[in-house]
Amino acid sequence: MWVNYAEAEPLYPSFLTARDLVTFVSKAKQSPVGQVDVLAKTLGVEAFWTKPTGQFSSGMLKKLSLLLALLGTPRLILLDEPLTTLDVATAENLFGYIRQLCEEQGVSFLLTSHQDVSLTGLPITSVWEVSAGVITKSDL
Repeated sequence: MWVNYAEAEPLYPSFLTARDLVTFVSKAKQSPVGQVDVLAKTLGVEAFWTKPTGQFSSGMLKKLSLLLALLGTPRLILLDEPLTTLDVATAENLFGYIRQLCEEQGVSFLLTSHQDVSLTGLPITSVWEVSAGVITKSDL
């Protein structure tokens, strides 16, 4: 896989559990051994591992979506509104994991957000703003 994606408002079949989805996607993306366990703990998904996704809150869905996007060995990960519905502790864990992937594996990230991501401590190389249908590059 070259590119992975986490959508802003993920939807999954309501009868599947987080474990069901992660097991399937992990195999499809040929995830490194132990990656699922690390991500489940980092994002707090292990707390609702066996619940059907139809019972998930929006925060639980977001955590699962992020876990799925981080699986495998992609070169680019697109995160659409990664901070929406995410608690502070999980956000900090996510940012730490992103920094690690950038530094140790050279993974690039593209984040879309209505929130100011400059406060995350992430290594931001460029910022683009969309306003009134016009895309402009902003100064860092």
